[in-house]
Amino acid sequence: MILKPGVRIRGTQPEILLGLQIIEPLFVARAVVLVVTSLNDGEHMPASLHYLGLAADLRSRELTRDQQRELVREARQRLGECYELILEPSHFHVELSPIGLEQRRAA
Repeated sequence: MILKPGVRIRGTQPEILLGLQIIEPLFVARAVVLVVTSLNDGEHMPASLHYLGLAADLRSRELTRDQQRELVREARQRLGECYELILEPSHFHVELSPIGLEQRRAA
């Protein structure tokens, strides 16, 4: 796993870092490096979980659209209901799901 130059890791919550570690082997199995393109930096929607350190964007361009869909399917199985992984037109977006947020608040 590598961070795109300029990506800030400070303030990223451990749940997101754990999620990235869980799905990294799916990239490795496809001979692709997991590149984190945004954490709590960049421009996102005003209520984005990125600003709370609870979301990440990942590079997807090294994979075909079919490979991207397959990776999302496998990643969702590995991550479980505490995370959401969304295939955006230009990248993967992973964030803590509402269920994961509730578990975090209860701890």
